[in-house]
Amino acid sequence: MDNVGKLIGKMSMQSHLDELVAAVHALAALDFVDPRHIFGVGNSEGAIHVLHYATTSQDVPFAGLVLAAPPGRPIQTVLLSQLTLQAAQIAGGAELMPKVEEAAARYAAGQPMDPDPALPESVRMVLGSFEAPANLPFARELWVESSCDSLRQVRIPTLVLIGGKDIQIDAHADGGPLQEAAAGMENVAFAFPPNANHVFKEDFRDAAQVAASPGNGYNAPGTRLDPESLDIILTWLKARIPVAQAPKQDRV
Repeated sequence: MDNVGKLIGKMSMQSHLDELVAAVHALAALDFVDPRHIFGVGNSEGAIHVLHYATTSQDVPFAGLVLAAPPGRPIQTVLLSQLTLQAAQIAGGAELMPKVEEAAARYAAGQPMDPDPALPESVRMVLGSFEAPANLPFARELWVESSCDSLRQVRIPTLVLIGGKDIQIDAHADGGPLQEAAAGMENVAFAFPPNANHVFKEDFRDAAQVAASPGNGYNAPGTRLDPESLDIILTWLKARIPVAQAPKQDRV
């Protein structure tokens, strides 16, 4: 908490990129890491940051990307769709969505969001987080971000995954624009594991059950990584990472 004040006004897309650059340099400096074969893996918002790294000039370029649940729509649109799903779980929630959309429109116009007091506290907290001083200017930059523009610029092998049980990033609403952005790009592959949720755990619940669960139930007892997603990622990586040869004296 002592450092929160130091972040005010300094958190931005560029600060996130700077942090990622430093992390990659630290990784590349390790004796057991081949800096030529470092892949960037990002989930949800994290996919945007690894895309920014891959589409800018870096001393240690990524060898490839794994984009897990990248938003194919502007974050504003993604957020509104998530809040619509949450509102459906609240009595009278659908009638409150126009008030959410009004607040979002004010924010998009550069004005204070000023959410209506009639909105549930949980919704007002989500909206308010975009105006928290410690999150600016980053939150306003993120508001209009999607992965499509950056994906068009990628020239390295890239795997895009969106789970069929993801209620935050949609295989059609987000996957469709991403596939259009990557049309004709042989370096970009797509996978839609049907039982993977937003954090790529195996999930057999329907969208309403997920939305009604605390924390969407992502860390509930008994949850596990989706085996199909894991197999897709590992198979894709193995096909693109050269197998290290043993020293001559060790070869049979």
